[in-house]
Order: sequence, then structure tokens, then C-alpha cells
Amino acid sequence: MRKLTPHNVTEDAVLLIETLLEAEPESFDPEAELDRLTTYTCPECGSTHTSQPDEEGLVDCWNCGIWFDFKTEARWRFPEGGRRHESANPPPPEPDDEEEKYQAYIDAHGAGPPRKEITHIETKSDYREYEERVKDFFRDEGIANLSAEVNEEGNAEPYFSWTRCQCCDRDLGGDRYRSSGWNPASRQVQEYSYICGDCIYYAEYGQLDDTTMLDLKDDLQEHAA
Repeated sequence: MRKLTPHNVTEDAVLLIETLLEAEPESFDPEAELDRLTTYTCPECGSTHTSQPDEEGLVDCWNCGIWFDFKTEARWRFPEGGRRHESANPPPPEPDDEEEKYQAYIDAHGAGPPRKEITHIETKSDYREYEERVKDFFRDEGIANLSAEVNEEGNAEPYFSWTRCQCCDRDLGGDRYRSSGWNPASRQVQEYSYICGDCIYYAEYGQLDDTTMLDLKDDLQEHAA
């Protein structure tokens, strides 16, 4: 694990403080200025693009979205008292039982898809419905992109769940990814816990994988079969 270096104060910063202190010894607070010039390294992603500590000593990483205690390296995605990166439709709590997980999601988001029910995407009308759902999700959430969280090696780590995908709202069990999207209006990263692999792929490439796209049937072909 990367060693946290909260007080990474450069020689230039120290020189600036000494200069200001010499110029205005009565009105200048060297301790406050030192805090302002201090950088904090995120223990999750290694970025120094962070906030200053809040009143509880927690620092917000603007790169990966976690909060961390710069003294202990403890980290949270949902710190006490709320979180800055708040999804417009936050995921439900994660009970141990899969049926309870499904019911918790339904309770939080409402049952049933908005239009036609789809599970597998086999026809062109299925695909049109899928695209509309993804567009609705991006519009309702106000996000400009969607990507899976990755580990220290840069790999996404899916997990299995029967919980509906938060993006396309399909009830097909399978891989789910913890993901995030950037909201340009609020200038915040919004987090999601139940995003399926199809939606991660679609958000990256603007369509589903080549095999799925080539196998899409016309609706008349589906009825004839």
C-alpha cells in the first residue's frame, strides 16, 4: 500500500511562508498558510488532487471520489454526515440475501421498467428499448460518462448479483460493476453499485459488443421463428 504523505511541503512553500511572515508579521498566520499549501496523497489512487481536511480531519479525493483520514489512511465512500459525491438515485443497502437485495432496490427505485420489458437483447426493437433506457439514465442522473472502478492494477472487478442494473433496469442476473460518472452541472463524481457489463461496454463504445450487434434479428424474423 502506498505510504500516505500528508505534509508534503515543498521548499518553495516554506520560502513563501517566510517571505509573507517577514512582510506582514501581524496579519499573517503561518500555520493556516502552511495548511493551505500542504498537499495530501490519496491512499486509494495516489492522486494529490484533493481538498483540505474538513472539521473532522477527512480529505476528499477529487480523482477517485473517496474520503480518507490523512493521519490514519482510513477511507470511506460514505462518510458520516453525508457524502459530496451524491448520486441522484443512490443504490440501496446491500443485504446478504439476494432476494432481499432485489427487494431493497425495488423499494428504492420503483418496480418495473418504464416501457417494454427486456432481459436478453435479441431483436432490433430490444436494442432500441435498451438504448432509450441508457439515454434516460444518463439524462436523469445528469452524467456525461460512466466507467467501472478499477483496482491498483487497473482492472475492473465485477461481482455477481440478481439486482437490476441501475442503468438499463434489466433483471438479468450476471456481473455487476461498481462504477462512477461525472456530473458536469454539479461538478461531482456520482457513484453506482449495480451497473451491468453491457452498460459499461455501451458507455465506452456507444454500442454493444460486435457479436450482439451482428446477431440482432428483425422483429419479423423473431415472430417467424
